[in-house]
Amino acid sequence: MYCLLRALVSIALMYGMVSAQTSATRLHNAINKLSLTALEKRAGEIQSELSRLSHFAPRGGIGTIGYRSEEFTTPDRQEWVQIELAENTAIDQIILVPCLVRTPQGGYRADGFPESFKITDEDGKILAEFSTTADDHPRISPVVIELNGQSASQIRIDATRLSARAFDQKFTFKLSEVLVFSGQKNVALRCSVTSSRMIPDNSHVYHPAFLTDGAVPYLMNTAQGKTSVAYLSPHHLAPDKLLNFTIDLEKSTPISGIHLHTVEQSDNVPQGSPGGTGMPSHLLVEGANRADFSDARKLLETRHASLFDVTPIMMWNFPETRCRYVRFTALGHRLDKTIKETLPRIGFAEVEILSKGANVAAGKSVLAKDIPVHERRPRINLTDTRNAYGEILSFRKWLNELARRHELEGELPRVNAALSKRYAAQKANLRRISVLTIVLASGIVIVILIMRAVRTRQMYEIKERFAADLHDELGAKVQSIGILSDLAQKTKDSPAELDPILENIRNSTKDLGTAIRHCTNLLEADTLYTNLHADMHRTAKRLLLDYEITIEGEEHIAQLDKQTQIDLLLFYKECLVNISRHADASHFSADLVASPKSVTLTVSDNGQGFAGGTPPSLKRRAKIIKGTVSSAPASEGGSCILLSLPVKKQTRKHP
Repeated sequence: MYCLLRALVSIALMYGMVSAQTSATRLHNAINKLSLTALEKRAGEIQSELSRLSHFAPRGGIGTIGYRSEEFTTPDRQEWVQIELAENTAIDQIILVPCLVRTPQGGYRADGFPESFKITDEDGKILAEFSTTADDHPRISPVVIELNGQSASQIRIDATRLSARAFDQKFTFKLSEVLVFSGQKNVALRCSVTSSRMIPDNSHVYHPAFLTDGAVPYLMNTAQGKTSVAYLSPHHLAPDKLLNFTIDLEKSTPISGIHLHTVEQSDNVPQGSPGGTGMPSHLLVEGANRADFSDARKLLETRHASLFDVTPIMMWNFPETRCRYVRFTALGHRLDKTIKETLPRIGFAEVEILSKGANVAAGKSVLAKDIPVHERRPRINLTDTRNAYGEILSFRKWLNELARRHELEGELPRVNAALSKRYAAQKANLRRISVLTIVLASGIVIVILIMRAVRTRQMYEIKERFAADLHDELGAKVQSIGILSDLAQKTKDSPAELDPILENIRNSTKDLGTAIRHCTNLLEADTLYTNLHADMHRTAKRLLLDYEITIEGEEHIAQLDKQTQIDLLLFYKECLVNISRHADASHFSADLVASPKSVTLTVSDNGQGFAGGTPPSLKRRAKIIKGTVSSAPASEGGSCILLSLPVKKQTRKHP
């Protein structure tokens, strides 16, 4: 994804086109697709790369500015500048440097840089197009346009939409410098320039020729490596002293260009010097292969009328010449007329001698015959590849770093904004999760309390059922054993009648033991309650009462689960116990009617009835089994107990 971000800008630069759709919008969309981790990593990468790039440092003092067209009231004007190259050349990059102005906010911005333009060659072929949008980061850096080796002998820049200048908001076309690189060589350096219009005033600061003089509005501030002070010859040398120094390249080398980094201006605010210190008004550069310069050839001779002609980096190309020694001679006095002293001085922060774009003077020795050594400004500083801000880069690399800084400084706020948005969303989600956690925790506590209450209720119901089962089951069997014991007592003298009674006592005792073992869970008693109809008859026989039992809907009774059948039998037993204990009856009848939705049990006797209505033991049992019980006088003179039990689908057996 990071490659995608770089590719977006690279593609735009390759074709010289930065539009709302291809730059700002696509970059915004690409950033939004990154994950939070990827955004954090990207922000770290940008900050790390920015720490290694050259810093923007505007020039101070005075000097030429560049080119400016006439001003207009509307932006839709066609203005152009045209550069005639020395020959048809394969072009790698075109770099446009904007003119800069100070802003009320205390910073800098481009002034009069066109909102859109196109670049064509001598045949009118479009080499690149460029446009900016309101979303673009305010430009102070160069615009780097990749041409990837396209050939041209002429470069024409047509401004198709102008921008308003800061001074009066009128529309104009302004550029500080145009550089055309083939490899590391600026093939447009000091080439002829023509323009659509030429303004007559301010020709000392605005002129088409200033577009190719190598002067840019920046100081080379890489902030990397050690700093170095400039070399400068001492004060108070004789007025007629011829000042020169020689750089020994150590072997004969083909050279074709020279870059002179002028002595740094004062770093005080305001500056204590206007600049130009050490730059003679007339400079001669010669090359030779012999140390005595007996075979000297002139490489360069330049004159400067004023400080407007001096820039922080002064550059010249010349025909390739092979030489070992290069001598710099001051033929004219210093340009700084603001200082009363006019004695000669020569010096530079760095001298670059170029061979196929590379600085072959780096680290080479410097000879200065008959010039005393300045104690704070040694001659070796002329070739130490450093200036007052650190390491000196090739001109192309330096401008590319400034352009890259502009790109990253435009991307970083977007990445940080996306991060802030993601962090805000995370914070909101965290708040939601916190609220949800509180709700869930509260819900868990409530569920625990409810479950505890349910378990308490279940324990109560279990105890209640256990007590009821113990009372009803054991009570019925004990009652049966008691009745049989009374009969055995009466028939002890009749062995024939006594034997079946004792057998019944034995069986009842055995059933009582089984019931006791399983009274906590009668469902586990495999030998008990295997047939409701048979169990009802067996219970009645043990109480030695005359009885009549009728059952309707046996197929529905068979579908009842075992617990329901046990509950019905225990209720039935409790009814018989109450009849045998309290009713003084000799006969009872039981009617069991079952349907898919309910079961009804009616038990009637011919006894003396119940005093006070339905016995509490029967009410308790009916409550446990979720049924309803009622009592009424029986037609035979005793009492009638009626139990209604609804049958739930989930409690029924499936065939």
